[in-house]
Amino acid sequence: MSSYYRRHARIFQAAALFYLVPCSYNTETDQFEQRTVNKLAFAVGIGMTVPFWYFDLKFMIAFYLENISPIMVAVGSIEIAVYVSIVSCTLLNTFSRRHRYTRLMNVLFHDDWLLDRYESAEMEYDNRRPFAGLLFAMLTMMSINMFYHRDMNLRILSMSVALKIFGIGYLCIIHRVCVGAIGVRMRQLSILGKLSCGRHPAQEKAVYYFVERFELYAAQLRQIDQCFSMPLTMIVLLVLIEMVYLVFDIYAVLALDRPVFMENLEIDYVQWALRQLWQTIYGAVVLLTVTGCQRTCGELQQTAQLVRRLDDDRKRNSRVATQIHRFLLQNLNRKINFSVCGMFDIDYAMIHMVLSSIFTYLVILVQFDQLQPERLSYLNTNLNTTANGPDPNLKVH
Repeated sequence: MSSYYRRHARIFQAAALFYLVPCSYNTETDQFEQRTVNKLAFAVGIGMTVPFWYFDLKFMIAFYLENISPIMVAVGSIEIAVYVSIVSCTLLNTFSRRHRYTRLMNVLFHDDWLLDRYESAEMEYDNRRPFAGLLFAMLTMMSINMFYHRDMNLRILSMSVALKIFGIGYLCIIHRVCVGAIGVRMRQLSILGKLSCGRHPAQEKAVYYFVERFELYAAQLRQIDQCFSMPLTMIVLLVLIEMVYLVFDIYAVLALDRPVFMENLEIDYVQWALRQLWQTIYGAVVLLTVTGCQRTCGELQQTAQLVRRLDDDRKRNSRVATQIHRFLLQNLNRKINFSVCGMFDIDYAMIHMVLSSIFTYLVILVQFDQLQPERLSYLNTNLNTTANGPDPNLKVH
């Protein structure tokens, strides 16, 4: 396997146990293969989703929907539906596309005798630190929640939420590593292309290898989209909902002096802050995905433009020039962007789209919230309390 894979071997080995990838590396054949342990991991994972469904629905409805403001019930129902199904859908997606996953892994992480000599190009694509940071953040947040919540049911719910967020982050790290593998190959091709710009006859084969490798690794961009589009779509939807909660909850505290999830007048600021930190992790995970895709797309564009320099330097060689001209024509219609089910591209424009959607939904929710009878009753209670002093019959939970 390539040195880039060896850097992330432990990440993929653990991912195979959770069936985030459907294959494992076989040292004897030097290939990724679907082994019995992978099929067993899928069976165990699907079996585990049943009790998770039960506990998630039971506890989230008890602690969440029953205490949420009426305006947020519809949004909360969508969130719970996505939340409880994201694990099973991810496992089923991995299983249904297991052959495509295996071919993708064998192309991205196989030894390349021509490009592996430029190992220094891999340094910027090392994702072990982001993974370690995600793991540290999850362990820290989970420890704080276990210490703060004394109720066992709340602890179970917190554990379930932590595992789901970690699984989402883990899948995004796997996607980032696969995307980065294309970026590494493009960076290595750029180094090779710059060395091939001379006119030495011995370097003519490098031009053929350059075009061949570029087309091979650029074609994997679509394969990555095919493998990861479904779970990424659910992740983006879940992140959008969570960010709407985050912004609307902040508005509720600042404007109404109460969190949107609470119907009483007493604010547990510690629990509120913990919830906001959990929701912020979703945004950080999506940011990791977007930055990884954006960087690789930049490498693809720069490497494709490098072929023009090869063309200028080799006008006299008709065979090389013909191949380069053919490559340039094919590259005109090549889409060099990662996408989610073809609905939108994964780039910085997606962040702008998400932010625009968040504030659009925020305005809608604020308008509906102001029309709620509970909102008017709450304001009247505050006004009466301020004018006449605290009501002795008012019960604060």
